[in-house]
Amino acid sequence: MIPIVVAILGFISVAIPPLARWLETKTGGYSVWKTEITFWATKPRSIRNQFFGRDAALKTIANSFKRRHVLVLSGGPGIGKSQLAAEFVQKSKRKGFWTPGGESPTQTLISLAPHLGIERGRRSEDEILVQTRRRLQALPNKALWVIDNLSNLDQLNTLLNETGNISILVTSQDGRDNIVPDVIDYQPVGVLDPSSAVLLLCRSHRHDSEHPVLLEIVKEVGQLPRAVEALAVQLDSPWESPERLLEELRATPNLIELERFRTQTAGLQIPQSNSLFNALRGPVDALTDSIKETLGPLGYTADLPIPIPLVEALTGLTGGALIKFLEECSSKSVLSASKDQVTLHSLTAAVIASTTPIKSLQTALQYATSRLDAIVRTNNPVHAVEISHYEHILSWASLVFDQEDKVVGAFSNSLANAYDIAGRFEEAAKLHQENLNVMERVLGPDQPDTLKIRNNLAAAFGGAGRFEEAAKLHQENLVVMERVLGPEHPDTLVSRNNLGKAYNTAGRFEEATRLHQENLVVMERVLGPEHPTTLVSRSNLALAYDGAGHFEDGARLLQENLVVMERVFGPEHPTTVASRNNLAKIYRALGKYLDADALFEHN
Repeated sequence: MIPIVVAILGFISVAIPPLARWLETKTGGYSVWKTEITFWATKPRSIRNQFFGRDAALKTIANSFKRRHVLVLSGGPGIGKSQLAAEFVQKSKRKGFWTPGGESPTQTLISLAPHLGIERGRRSEDEILVQTRRRLQALPNKALWVIDNLSNLDQLNTLLNETGNISILVTSQDGRDNIVPDVIDYQPVGVLDPSSAVLLLCRSHRHDSEHPVLLEIVKEVGQLPRAVEALAVQLDSPWESPERLLEELRATPNLIELERFRTQTAGLQIPQSNSLFNALRGPVDALTDSIKETLGPLGYTADLPIPIPLVEALTGLTGGALIKFLEECSSKSVLSASKDQVTLHSLTAAVIASTTPIKSLQTALQYATSRLDAIVRTNNPVHAVEISHYEHILSWASLVFDQEDKVVGAFSNSLANAYDIAGRFEEAAKLHQENLNVMERVLGPDQPDTLKIRNNLAAAFGGAGRFEEAAKLHQENLVVMERVLGPEHPDTLVSRNNLGKAYNTAGRFEEATRLHQENLVVMERVLGPEHPTTLVSRSNLALAYDGAGHFEDGARLLQENLVVMERVFGPEHPTTVASRNNLAKIYRALGKYLDADALFEHN
């Protein structure tokens, strides 16, 4: 049986507040908002004198920005694109921002919002997008935005239209140079030349760069910078020698783990050799068993920075224990960490997922479910980057586990609910539909948990504007609930309320009014006139009156309800605030503008 963690809920309309006002002053040519801009908050650190073999590439980037204001650095994973961009930022002295690429232009733009002083709060993605565009286009031309690891260069045309004239530096594994607009420069990034790779390998100066075996080592891994960096960590050990390292590189790895790694990296621009796999796994193998076990769930995340709250959730660590864990992993170059996020290279993640037991994926699912459920309980929308990590974990689970696995089902349900509160209703509906299909097959169409999932799907349909589909599902649910639970069961009452709300949003106001009236009579008798569910139902009846044009009836009911809500919920509770806002709108419809303005100001 798949456990369902979200109960059936009543709904009350909440008016969207006006966009937050913001002020700007001019400081050194830059627009600075009272919610402060943060430059380079998430930029990788510069490695300065240990940055080898890219001087010509840095000059090419500088020259490109003299001609164009957008440049794409393209190359396979582990090639060093991000580090090249970071070193250019260090040398250029420009002010700007470093953000990960999103799955869509909207997600890519929204990732910039916190750097521009735009707080997420309870704003929808559309609201955040409007503010991001406005602030982005107000920036001067010399500002630089680095979009790191943009998965799809098809986004470029849209981004160009949204960003004004600031300079943009994009790193991407997408090698389709033919789709890049003519106004954008495209620069492929290749592996290091052998001599530069050797310098990187012996960066600690423990070994003479003229040692002949060092050249053999870097050639063994195709001079791929990420692999050479991993080998450099191993070569730093006082017990390691070039000869022994070369022998370890050429050893035959565990064939099952190697095949997993090759499956994950198939199609990527990297050599599929035993030596490369051995090189990349070296830093992970250098960790203690307990650290590796803690690290395991992170191997199933997406190729994006991991926010610290999600790192805490997936490792089960906080405070000093988390710091110690991150320091140990950073010392072995397994990951890099800042106060806000952790960066785990995609090739390292592939190694972790290939070499850790499947129970690490189960742990990731369980820990991520707990994190998502906490987010849903607080109704606090999760950032798109974090959602991408959950999507990647689910894609892993779909490959490894049966669709009917209860751990996978619980996680999938929690992710669908997180989509709901983030306002991503179509994605929520798709996942809820998949979950409902499983529930109906495994548990049957009338089982209580199946009813809850069907309700959640109907709610997602409503959020997506698919009102008639939402009403149809609520109708189906109500028929079953009345038969299975009885017409006066609390869950049945909430289901009937949800159907009335669906009728209202579909414009079927008379049906909504009749159903809410009948339901409210039963609620007041069964639950009591001041029960929270009764108060929500009464508000929904008032909104049905409003929709039907019965403004006086709606205003009277909301007035009476608001007095009780302020006493039961408190004057500043979100439900009370929403009800006050709805009453103000009805006052406006009645021409009571002073009364309406007084309520809006109170809110």
